Amino acid sequence: MAANLLSEHCLDLKRAYQKNMALGFGISATVHLAAIGTILMVMAIGSKGHIDVPEITINTIQKIMLPPSISTPPEQVRIKLEERQIPPSMGLPEAVPDDEAPEEILV
Repeated sequence: MAANLLSEHCLDLKRAYQKNMALGFGISATVHLAAIGTILMVMAIGSKGHIDVPEITINTIQKIMLPPSISTPPEQVRIKLEERQIPPSMGLPEAVPDDEAPEEILV
C-alpha cells in the first residue's frame, strides 16, 4: 500500500517537473528571441548606411614616414641613481638552543 502511494506521488512529481521544465524553456526562448529581435531592429533603424571617410593623398615622399632603421639602434639614456644604504633597524639574529627560544614572536 505504501509503495503504491509512493509510486503515484513520484508520477505526480514527474508530470509537474516536465510541465514546469517546458514552461521554463518556453519563457526563456521567448525572452531571448525578443531581446535579439529588439537589438536587430534598433541596429536596422539606427544604421545610416554609407559613412564618409576623408581621403588622404600623398604627393611627395617626404609625407611618408620612414620606419626606424635597424642598423642604428636608438640612443639609450643613462640614469645615475643615488645609492643609499639603510642600516638595519634590528641586529643580526643569533642562534639559540630550542629550549631557550621563545614560543611566540612579537612584531
